[in-house]
Amino acid sequence: HTNRTSCRIQKTITNLPLFRIINTFRRKILESEYLDFLVTPLSRSLEKWPGILLIDTTTNCNARCIWCLNPHLRTPKGVMKWAVFEKIVKDYASRPGHVNIGTFGEPLLDPYITKRIEYIRAFNTMDRIGLTTNAYFLDEDKARLFIDNKVSLEISLDELEEKKFENIKKMKFEPVIKNIKKLLSLNDRTKKSIQINFRVKTMGKA
Repeated sequence: HTNRTSCRIQKTITNLPLFRIINTFRRKILESEYLDFLVTPLSRSLEKWPGILLIDTTTNCNARCIWCLNPHLRTPKGVMKWAVFEKIVKDYASRPGHVNIGTFGEPLLDPYITKRIEYIRAFNTMDRIGLTTNAYFLDEDKARLFIDNKVSLEISLDELEEKKFENIKKMKFEPVIKNIKKLLSLNDRTKKSIQINFRVKTMGKA
Protein backbone atom coordinates (compact mmCIF):
# COMPACT_ATOMS: atom_id res chain seq x y z
CA HIS A 1 0.00 0.00 0.00
CA THR A 2 2.85 2.37 0.90
CA ASN A 3 4.58 1.70 -2.44
CA ARG A 4 1.40 2.40 -4.43
CA THR A 5 0.87 5.66 -2.56
CA SER A 6 4.47 6.67 -3.16
CA CYS A 7 4.15 5.91 -6.88
CA ARG A 8 0.98 8.00 -7.16
CA ILE A 9 2.64 10.94 -5.41
CA GLN A 10 5.70 10.66 -7.66
CA LYS A 11 3.52 10.52 -10.78
CA THR A 12 1.54 13.56 -9.64
CA ILE A 13 4.71 15.57 -9.04
CA THR A 14 6.33 14.63 -12.35
CA ASN A 15 3.19 15.65 -14.23
CA LEU A 16 3.19 19.16 -12.77
CA PRO A 17 3.99 21.88 -15.37
CA LEU A 18 6.55 23.43 -13.03
CA PHE A 19 8.37 20.12 -12.64
CA ARG A 20 8.59 19.70 -16.41
CA ILE A 21 9.98 23.21 -16.82
CA ILE A 22 12.59 22.65 -14.12
CA ASN A 23 13.53 19.25 -15.56
CA THR A 24 13.94 20.71 -19.06
CA PHE A 25 16.12 23.49 -17.67
CA ARG A 26 18.20 20.93 -15.75
CA ARG A 27 18.81 18.90 -18.90
CA LYS A 28 19.84 21.98 -20.86
CA ILE A 29 22.42 22.80 -18.20
CA LEU A 30 23.80 19.26 -18.12
CA GLU A 31 24.02 19.15 -21.92
CA SER A 32 25.62 22.56 -22.14
CA GLU A 33 29.09 22.84 -23.66
CA TYR A 34 30.19 24.64 -20.51
CA LEU A 35 30.08 21.30 -18.65
CA ASP A 36 32.04 19.37 -21.27
CA PHE A 37 35.04 19.37 -18.95
CA LEU A 38 33.22 16.84 -16.77
CA VAL A 39 33.18 14.18 -19.49
CA THR A 40 36.32 15.15 -21.40
CA PRO A 41 38.67 12.81 -19.43
CA LEU A 42 36.38 9.85 -20.08
CA SER A 43 35.90 10.64 -23.76
CA ARG A 44 39.66 11.01 -24.27
CA SER A 45 40.24 7.70 -22.53
CA LEU A 46 37.70 5.99 -24.79
CA GLU A 47 39.29 7.56 -27.85
CA LYS A 48 42.56 5.88 -26.95
CA TRP A 49 41.06 2.44 -26.36
CA PRO A 50 37.52 1.18 -25.63
CA GLY A 51 37.16 -0.93 -22.51
CA ILE A 52 34.57 -3.22 -24.09
CA LEU A 53 34.25 -4.66 -27.58
CA LEU A 54 30.56 -5.17 -28.36
CA ILE A 55 30.10 -7.40 -31.38
CA ASP A 56 27.27 -9.10 -33.28
CA THR A 57 28.53 -12.24 -35.00
CA THR A 58 25.08 -12.72 -36.53
CA THR A 59 22.01 -10.58 -37.14
CA ASN A 60 19.74 -13.64 -37.34
CA CYS A 61 17.25 -14.04 -34.50
CA ASN A 62 14.48 -16.51 -33.76
CA ALA A 63 12.53 -14.07 -31.59
CA ARG A 64 10.38 -11.20 -32.83
CA CYS A 65 10.24 -8.98 -29.77
CA ILE A 66 7.77 -6.17 -30.41
CA TRP A 67 10.17 -3.51 -29.13
CA CYS A 68 13.29 -4.78 -30.95
CA LEU A 69 14.82 -3.21 -34.06
CA ASN A 70 16.00 -6.55 -35.48
CA PRO A 71 12.97 -7.20 -37.72
CA HIS A 72 13.38 -3.70 -39.18
CA LEU A 73 17.12 -3.80 -39.90
CA ARG A 74 17.76 -2.70 -43.46
CA THR A 75 21.02 -4.59 -43.84
CA PRO A 76 20.82 -8.21 -45.05
CA LYS A 77 20.61 -10.82 -42.27
CA GLY A 78 23.52 -13.22 -41.97
CA VAL A 79 26.63 -14.42 -40.13
CA MET A 80 29.92 -12.56 -39.82
CA LYS A 81 32.69 -13.99 -41.97
CA TRP A 82 35.43 -15.67 -39.98
CA ALA A 83 38.22 -13.53 -41.47
CA VAL A 84 36.44 -10.34 -40.38
CA PHE A 85 35.79 -11.69 -36.89
CA GLU A 86 39.40 -12.89 -36.55
CA LYS A 87 40.83 -9.49 -37.50
CA ILE A 88 38.50 -7.57 -35.15
CA VAL A 89 39.32 -9.76 -32.16
CA LYS A 90 43.04 -10.00 -32.91
CA ASP A 91 43.36 -6.22 -33.22
CA TYR A 92 41.36 -5.60 -30.05
CA ALA A 93 43.23 -8.27 -28.07
CA SER A 94 46.49 -6.37 -28.47
CA ARG A 95 45.51 -4.70 -25.18
CA PRO A 96 43.53 -5.84 -22.13
CA GLY A 97 39.77 -5.61 -22.52
CA HIS A 98 36.34 -7.24 -22.44
CA VAL A 99 34.37 -8.77 -25.30
CA ASN A 100 30.60 -9.04 -25.29
CA ILE A 101 28.76 -10.92 -28.06
CA GLY A 102 25.17 -10.14 -28.98
CA THR A 103 23.07 -7.01 -29.46
CA PHE A 104 20.49 -7.24 -32.26
CA GLY A 105 21.14 -10.89 -33.16
CA GLU A 106 20.90 -14.22 -31.32
CA PRO A 107 24.50 -15.50 -30.94
CA LEU A 108 23.41 -19.12 -30.61
CA LEU A 109 22.18 -19.02 -34.21
CA ASP A 110 25.79 -18.46 -35.25
CA PRO A 111 27.10 -21.86 -36.42
CA TYR A 112 30.64 -20.81 -35.47
CA ILE A 113 29.86 -19.59 -31.96
CA THR A 114 31.82 -22.41 -30.29
CA LYS A 115 34.87 -21.73 -32.42
CA ARG A 116 34.55 -17.98 -31.83
CA ILE A 117 34.39 -18.34 -28.03
CA GLU A 118 37.43 -20.61 -28.03
CA TYR A 119 39.32 -18.19 -30.28
CA ILE A 120 38.66 -15.24 -27.96
CA ARG A 121 39.57 -17.25 -24.88
CA ALA A 122 42.97 -18.08 -26.41
CA PHE A 123 44.02 -14.43 -25.84
CA ASN A 124 45.17 -13.94 -22.25
CA THR A 125 44.54 -10.20 -22.58
CA MET A 126 40.79 -10.80 -22.59
CA ASP A 127 39.77 -10.21 -18.97
CA ARG A 128 36.14 -11.10 -19.56
CA ILE A 129 33.90 -12.61 -22.22
CA GLY A 130 30.17 -11.98 -22.09
CA LEU A 131 27.27 -13.12 -24.25
CA THR A 132 23.65 -12.01 -24.48
CA THR A 133 21.09 -14.64 -25.45
CA ASN A 134 17.36 -15.33 -25.31
CA ALA A 135 18.26 -18.88 -24.15
CA TYR A 136 15.98 -20.68 -26.61
CA PHE A 137 18.91 -22.63 -28.07
CA LEU A 138 20.90 -22.78 -24.83
CA ASP A 139 21.14 -26.57 -24.64
CA GLU A 140 23.41 -28.52 -22.30
CA ASP A 141 26.36 -28.53 -24.73
CA LYS A 142 26.24 -24.74 -25.08
CA ALA A 143 25.84 -24.32 -21.33
CA ARG A 144 28.96 -26.41 -20.72
CA LEU A 145 30.84 -24.45 -23.40
CA PHE A 146 30.14 -21.17 -21.62
CA ILE A 147 30.88 -22.52 -18.16
CA ASP A 148 34.14 -24.15 -19.28
CA ASN A 149 35.28 -20.96 -21.03
CA LYS A 150 34.14 -18.64 -18.22
CA VAL A 151 31.66 -16.75 -20.41
CA SER A 152 29.35 -14.49 -18.41
CA LEU A 153 25.76 -14.72 -19.63
CA GLU A 154 22.99 -12.17 -19.84
CA ILE A 155 19.66 -13.80 -20.59
CA SER A 156 16.98 -11.64 -22.20
CA LEU A 157 14.03 -13.16 -20.39
CA ASP A 158 11.98 -9.94 -20.42
CA GLU A 159 8.64 -11.41 -19.32
CA LEU A 160 8.06 -13.74 -16.37
CA GLU A 161 4.55 -14.89 -17.32
CA GLU A 162 4.17 -17.44 -20.10
CA LYS A 163 1.35 -15.72 -21.98
CA LYS A 164 2.98 -12.29 -21.89
CA PHE A 165 6.33 -13.80 -22.82
CA GLU A 166 4.96 -15.50 -25.94
CA ASN A 167 2.93 -12.45 -26.97
CA ILE A 168 5.89 -10.10 -26.63
CA LYS A 169 8.73 -12.28 -27.92
CA LYS A 170 6.81 -14.46 -30.42
CA MET A 171 8.50 -17.67 -29.28
CA LYS A 172 7.75 -20.54 -26.89
CA PHE A 173 8.25 -20.01 -23.16
CA GLU A 174 8.70 -23.62 -22.01
CA PRO A 175 12.00 -24.43 -23.84
CA VAL A 176 13.56 -21.24 -22.49
CA ILE A 177 12.68 -22.03 -18.87
CA LYS A 178 13.85 -25.62 -19.30
CA ASN A 179 17.22 -24.46 -20.65
CA ILE A 180 17.64 -21.87 -17.90
CA LYS A 181 16.98 -24.45 -15.17
CA LYS A 182 19.54 -26.81 -16.70
CA LEU A 183 22.09 -23.99 -16.99
CA LEU A 184 21.65 -22.96 -13.36
CA SER A 185 21.94 -26.57 -12.22
CA LEU A 186 25.20 -27.08 -14.14
CA ASN A 187 26.55 -23.76 -12.92
CA ASP A 188 25.80 -24.63 -9.30
CA ARG A 189 27.72 -27.89 -9.61
CA THR A 190 30.87 -26.40 -11.10
CA LYS A 191 33.83 -25.36 -8.97
CA LYS A 192 34.09 -21.91 -10.52
CA SER A 193 30.63 -20.75 -11.50
CA ILE A 194 30.02 -18.07 -14.12
CA GLN A 195 28.02 -14.88 -13.69
CA ILE A 196 24.46 -15.13 -15.00
CA ASN A 197 22.24 -12.06 -15.21
CA PHE A 198 18.62 -11.87 -16.29
CA ARG A 199 17.26 -8.93 -18.25
CA VAL A 200 13.59 -8.21 -17.61
CA LYS A 201 11.97 -5.57 -19.80
CA THR A 202 8.30 -6.11 -19.04
CA MET A 203 5.51 -4.45 -20.99
CA GLY A 204 3.18 -4.93 -18.05
CA LYS A 205 2.37 -2.45 -15.31
CA ALA A 206 4.56 -2.25 -12.23
